[in-house]
Amino acid sequence: MLHKLFSARWWVLYLGIVVLGLVAVLAVFSPQQLPVVLYKGALVLIAALLGNVVSVAFCPYARLTSYLVDDWTRNPDADGGSDVDYPIVEGYTGVFAAALVYRAVVVGAVVLAFCLGL
Repeated sequence: MLHKLFSARWWVLYLGIVVLGLVAVLAVFSPQQLPVVLYKGALVLIAALLGNVVSVAFCPYARLTSYLVDDWTRNPDADGGSDVDYPIVEGYTGVFAAALVYRAVVVGAVVLAFCLGL
């Protein structure tokens, strides 16, 4: 029961409700700042998307899904129970971790550069 309650899908819902609540509080106490906050939020989302595109463009063979044992698109709702849902190919955990760090650094750098420039 708790596993389902705290799954990734529910956390997105919880965070969405918190964000909507904070936007409502902002709209009540400072309505003139609401367009600015929404504009800045949209810029961060655009920058994250651009960072992902830049990351894939720089290293197209560092796709994170290429290190998985099975194709995740065959069963996108897989639930491995106590095991991992999508295991990584034996011997490639270090390379997978490096690809994760690479993607995070590139996307973070693009978001930072985008937000500092605007």
